[in-house]
Amino acid sequence: MIRVALLSFWHFHADAYVAQAAAHPDIELVAAWDSDEERGRRGAGRIGVPFKADLDEILNDDSIEGVIVQTPTRDH
Repeated sequence: MIRVALLSFWHFHADAYVAQAAAHPDIELVAAWDSDEERGRRGAGRIGVPFKADLDEILNDDSIEGVIVQTPTRDH
């Protein structure tokens, strides 16, 4: 099982990427972050994962093996 976090709900593809990841038998969505805390909390609640306000908390978590980047393009 690959543990994955979503980085932002900014892009309109975020929901589609979440659906694809959730449908994959080897992926577990485990957290979400967004620079817009309200949007992030709302999105994390919608997909049933904890919201992390601190991006470094996700990036430094050794149990998270991958991320789906949906931040504004300028922030990639």
